[in-house]
Amino acid sequence: MSRNVRTLLCIDDDAQGLTVRKLLLEAFGFRVKTASSGREGLKLFRRSKVDAVLLDYEMPQMNGVQLADELKRRRRQIPVVMLSAYPSIPDDARGHVDAFVTKGGPTAELIDVLQQKIDDCLVAAPLGEETRAARVAASVGGAIGAVVKRVTSTLKTERPRRLVGHFPVHKPSA
Repeated sequence: MSRNVRTLLCIDDDAQGLTVRKLLLEAFGFRVKTASSGREGLKLFRRSKVDAVLLDYEMPQMNGVQLADELKRRRRQIPVVMLSAYPSIPDDARGHVDAFVTKGGPTAELIDVLQQKIDDCLVAAPLGEETRAARVAASVGGAIGAVVKRVTSTLKTERPRRLVGHFPVHKPSA
């Protein structure tokens, strides 16, 4: 069974650290997009589908806390993991991110944290009615899938009592 490749957005003003982290994460099977500033990271985040964001705490112009707030404002469900060369960050900074990892710490810890946060996000993500209908339609296919989509759409726009009559019943001829 093939594993879905997860996309990370890695944001850090330290070019060398960013390059090393990108290579490391790619070696562990992630697709990695990089940005060297908070503003560049926000632009990339807005136009890209990512499964998680890994960002530095200490950056010029926009620090990691400010950036995390902006990212969460746009897509609250995306996990944001903060990195720092400092062994600890202010307690109030931790409340803005999903996890904190010390730069230079064990690679296994970083990979485990990222994978756990992505998995948590996938499990906790609410499934909208349209998404449910699309998944059911894809799994059962054809006519049944079309009916599921139509029922879902009708339930969202009309009262359930009006649902009767929308789907003709074909009786077998004698």
